[in-house]
Amino acid sequence: MKMGQVKIGAVLWLAFLLPFITSCSSDTGGSSELSEGEILYEVSYPDLDTDGAIVMMLPKELKFTFKDHKMKTSFKTAAGILKMEVISDADTYEMINTIEIFGDQYGVKIDSSAEFRLG
Repeated sequence: MKMGQVKIGAVLWLAFLLPFITSCSSDTGGSSELSEGEILYEVSYPDLDTDGAIVMMLPKELKFTFKDHKMKTSFKTAAGILKMEVISDADTYEMINTIEIFGDQYGVKIDSSAEFRLG
């Protein structure tokens, strides 16, 4: 695996872990708490060769939407070859990850009983 592929993989995983490491509420508990919204991130790859075919196929934006305790992170690559969504529910501790590659759809549902091992 090339170093550029490792960096791309790390960026994509960070993008999908974002809903779990960020919070939409304030510590004040006042009426300024957000209960619904959308954040659109522009994604760039400064360490990769911009003339390469791989960079042209990588996602250019990542959409993060939330309402109450539910969050969705989604992106798609150029020409819609790859689409990915992660939907999470903080109340039920469930996460649904869907991926569509060349029109074939796959999905997995994960709840709080799942064991995660990295490496």
